[in-house]
Amino acid sequence: MNKIMLVLVLLPLLTLGISHAQVSLNFREIPFQNTACNFLSPSQIQDAYGFNSLYNSGYNGAGESIAIVVAHGDPSLQSDVNEFDSQYGLPALTQGSNLIVSFPFGQPTSYNSHWTAESALDVEVAHSLAPGAKIYVVVAPNSSWLFNAVNYTINNLPVNTISLSWGSSELDYNSAGINYENSILAEGEQKGINIFAASGDSGAYNNLSTLNVNFPASSPDVIAVGGTTLSVAQSGSYEGETGWNRSGGGQSQFFPRPSYQPDLGSNRLVPDVAFNAGTPICIYENSSWGGFYGTSLAAPSWAALDSILNQKSNGDIGFLGQDLYKIYNSAGSLAFNNITSGCNGYYCADGSYNEVTGLGSPKAYSLVQLLSNADYKIYFDPSATGDTFSVDGVNYSAPTTLNFTYGQKIYITAYSTQISQNKKSAFVSFSGLLSSDSPSASLFVNKSGIIYIEYNSFFGVNLIDYKGDINQTQWYQNGTTLSVDSPLYVNSSDLQYTLFGMSVDGGPVLEQASYSTAVYSPLNISFVWFETPAETVDIGGYVPGISVDAKFIAHLPLSNSTKYITESAVNGSAIFPLQRSSLYFYSVPEYIGSFRYVMKNTTLVSGQYAEIKFYKEQKYTLKIISQDNSSINSSYISVSFDGFNESFSNDTIWAPYDSEFNVTSIKFDGVDLLSGTKTLSQSVVPSAIVLPVSNINVSLSTYFGIPVIGAGVTLHVGNAYVNKSTGLSGKVTFLNVPDKEYNLTVSAYGSDYAYKSLTGQDQALILSPLLYQVYIIVGIVGVILIVLAGIEAARKKRKQRV
Repeated sequence: MNKIMLVLVLLPLLTLGISHAQVSLNFREIPFQNTACNFLSPSQIQDAYGFNSLYNSGYNGAGESIAIVVAHGDPSLQSDVNEFDSQYGLPALTQGSNLIVSFPFGQPTSYNSHWTAESALDVEVAHSLAPGAKIYVVVAPNSSWLFNAVNYTINNLPVNTISLSWGSSELDYNSAGINYENSILAEGEQKGINIFAASGDSGAYNNLSTLNVNFPASSPDVIAVGGTTLSVAQSGSYEGETGWNRSGGGQSQFFPRPSYQPDLGSNRLVPDVAFNAGTPICIYENSSWGGFYGTSLAAPSWAALDSILNQKSNGDIGFLGQDLYKIYNSAGSLAFNNITSGCNGYYCADGSYNEVTGLGSPKAYSLVQLLSNADYKIYFDPSATGDTFSVDGVNYSAPTTLNFTYGQKIYITAYSTQISQNKKSAFVSFSGLLSSDSPSASLFVNKSGIIYIEYNSFFGVNLIDYKGDINQTQWYQNGTTLSVDSPLYVNSSDLQYTLFGMSVDGGPVLEQASYSTAVYSPLNISFVWFETPAETVDIGGYVPGISVDAKFIAHLPLSNSTKYITESAVNGSAIFPLQRSSLYFYSVPEYIGSFRYVMKNTTLVSGQYAEIKFYKEQKYTLKIISQDNSSINSSYISVSFDGFNESFSNDTIWAPYDSEFNVTSIKFDGVDLLSGTKTLSQSVVPSAIVLPVSNINVSLSTYFGIPVIGAGVTLHVGNAYVNKSTGLSGKVTFLNVPDKEYNLTVSAYGSDYAYKSLTGQDQALILSPLLYQVYIIVGIVGVILIVLAGIEAARKKRKQRV
């Protein structure tokens, strides 16, 4: 029976007379000088591409089979695999059990070192990524029998996955030959077998002068696998990939583009997907370790992934070509690592489908879930029963459980609900499978679980302003703290509002400007104000720069009391005194240019309009002289006009610029020297004001004609008086005394004297102060004794000389 099958397999090839293309193997080896291997290990590949998540879920290819088609075989395959498994802790792969080596066309007559390495490489890669799968190694006697071996595998072995790590340039084929061999591959696709073919290790030109691709990778009935250069962290986690510079890829010369591939031309695009090929991995073959790289690694890696997918799907999932592109278009980066750089000599990876890495490398866990249409349940759990949410536009009342497929992108919206005017239930956040504080969010489904929808009750706090209107409603989450601060004054165009306090929900007035409380229900906070109408300051003949001080009674904030306050105001300023209270306006003189502006202190009553008047003044210098034409320089001059009075300490005064004014007094030593009032104006300023005054000379002596020294003399004129003391001459002079009767009082050495109703400029007064006369007599006697003593002393000196 086996002989009859062999004849049937060989007969079409023999009758067609087709020459076989030159077969290339798609790997490179870096031999080691010792037993250590420092290249990527199986665990690093597993971590980088996400196989561990599949293992953790119980999927490792168990119950599935992978066929690897090679030529010549590997006589030491079992021992090589044993060492590899032992090194990396993999389950044993035992020939005759979960490793079946088949020679459908007889034992090879010779062994080839390249095929020996290829055999070990393919088996160890597939086993390291799908350690639960059974592996068939179908060995052709030589490379010309490879498609016979593929045909045998498709029709005789219980496999759903085949890995081919070899190929030939399409330039080595004619149409008849390539179509015949492709018919074998097409039969495999029709049976739902996924054949993974390496795209080659010679770039876009395939080591030739023109662009070309390898067959069988160019067949539309296989999954062509290109190469990337993988970078992993020290922990083994994925860091990134670039397109491998030797990855085979381009467009077929024989096969049209399948409809599911992107429209980059009319012919079949190569590759479909990619896997690490540029970063060496550790392989044990021919009793030694080596570092291997090339797309020969990539094809069995995808074959291992397909076996896990079949396990997850409880059977053969069928040809994946169209499904891979469909998932790429719908889920994109959820299923594939996006390769954005790296060129193969002509084509470059650019983040979309490209002829270097195809759709990209797999995110194993996600891709398996998507391809197997895994079903996931999500329980939506809101914090408040009755709150609604929508998924993809359909409303639900939570709690609710919904079913989704892996990778399905769902859009979730949580709605806030207005319960009453001052209460609402508001969305806060999603948690669980979805973490977001936005009420509208999206999620790629990749597991079952719970999405918690957090709601909180919010209460409205109405702030009622000075007009009694709700000018603001603030919303506070249940239990959070409300803090309100109010200004002490609010001014409008014609009113001032002074804060008395605040009332909460109509309660008693709290004499405070700040209020803080935890909010557990709606609140109304009313501000209570005193209302005071504005008074406008009107300065008649206003000159810019002039200001007044206004003193008035005003409300005190946060109190039922009032007090006097003083404010500076200019023309048009608004002030706010209590109604029907007194206003006091006053100002210090203001100097603007060469003029001075003064005002009379003014008292008004609030609510009664009155003008505040300023007087414009200029500076005058008055010459004050006595009757004998002597100047009086030290004077106090009083000026009055329009009921306004002011005194100046010298002869320079300020008086009205454009109206008459009165000089009402001119004082010297407190004595008013002016008799009557003198009216002046800008045009009537005399060259001198002559005052009826003269100097009074007073001399004091004893009956013996001795001057009285140091006596106190007081001159009285009316109610004014001046004090002076006599000098060594016993005389004193009073300056600028009005020509009228005056009185003198003298105090000398314990004796007082009074002289009334005196007139005239000279007064010689004789005093008889007893004590003063005693002082004089004692003084005279003392002088005589001193003189006599001097004479006696002189006489004695003359006598001594004799």
